[in-house]
Amino acid sequence: MTGAVFDLNDDNAHVITALPAIGCALIGLVTMIVFTQIVEGKSEGTDKMKDLAAKIHKGAVDFLVTEYKFLAGFVVCIFTGVSCMLIGAKDSSGEANNAFGVYTAIPVLIGATLSAFAGWR
Repeated sequence: MTGAVFDLNDDNAHVITALPAIGCALIGLVTMIVFTQIVEGKSEGTDKMKDLAAKIHKGAVDFLVTEYKFLAGFVVCIFTGVSCMLIGAKDSSGEANNAFGVYTAIPVLIGATLSAFAGWR
């Protein structure tokens, strides 16, 4: 006995190993929903507080627009770099796969896009 809880060579091992991450993600989503409901249920305050909040919001949006312009260029450079570095990468059988670089870099675009949307709210 090796002390392993389950066999990693099993056909369903990928599902078993993903369950903790899926569970933590669901806990995080529920927590976010609860905290959002709590914050949105609070009073906005006086007119002076609302005016100050509007000014802060405008500044934050202006900052994000500027940041995302620079970030978009950076992400495109990283995407291009990863794609080019991995053109012709060999798979486990030793055959070159020219599309491997693009397949590897696509999650960079997806991650950057989701991160940008998360920051925008």
